[in-house]
Amino acid sequence: MPRHHRGTGVAARRRGRVAGTHGRGVQHRRRITGAAGPVVALTAWQVHAVLSRSAANGPGTRFVVWTQGCSLGCEGCFNPETHGAGGEPRDVRDVADEALSLKEDVEGVTVSGGEPLEQPAALREFCALVRPSGLGIVVLSGFARKEIEASPEMLAAVENADMVVAGRYNRRLHIAAGLRGSSNKEYWAITPRYSADDFAAVPESEVVISPDGTVAVTGMHGWGDDERPR
Repeated sequence: MPRHHRGTGVAARRRGRVAGTHGRGVQHRRRITGAAGPVVALTAWQVHAVLSRSAANGPGTRFVVWTQGCSLGCEGCFNPETHGAGGEPRDVRDVADEALSLKEDVEGVTVSGGEPLEQPAALREFCALVRPSGLGIVVLSGFARKEIEASPEMLAAVENADMVVAGRYNRRLHIAAGLRGSSNKEYWAITPRYSADDFAAVPESEVVISPDGTVAVTGMHGWGDDERPR
């Protein structure tokens, strides 16, 4: 796969198959609002992969969600398999419960992609469910801050995040450090929980081998042609 990505990448393989690409569509559940407020708040989320513990996707050890689907088309993206249709439709609450079950073991959650903000309702619900736990929330997006602020849906989706790393990946400005694929990407601190300094120590990459044999290669490392995971 291409060596660079606008955010973090994951290459998860088990017996030669990429994890989380089942080719099924998303079935959305409509939010029903009554006099007492929303009655149904469950949203299907098209997810590429989940990693329960990662040290290369933000400060500390983190629960990571990679969403499926991205139309931005940044040249040189590290994670092209997350762009098209596919992935696995997951109930947002189920993913949140999975993260919350690890709250004693992780510092926070990171949502990458794909493009998380192309599924703003699901992202908003996930962040709202995680926020009361005290876990930190980082969102990696290819949209620029001004684009997010100009969209009520996208802005609402990150209202419970602590940090958004925002902006298109620009291959010519490649740096692959601090969760920024390129130097034009901006740290946008929604709360004071994290600063740019907190991201400086994030390792460039990691290889995680799960008990079931799944190997996940993730992080900001720019793989050379002879280094890319197979």
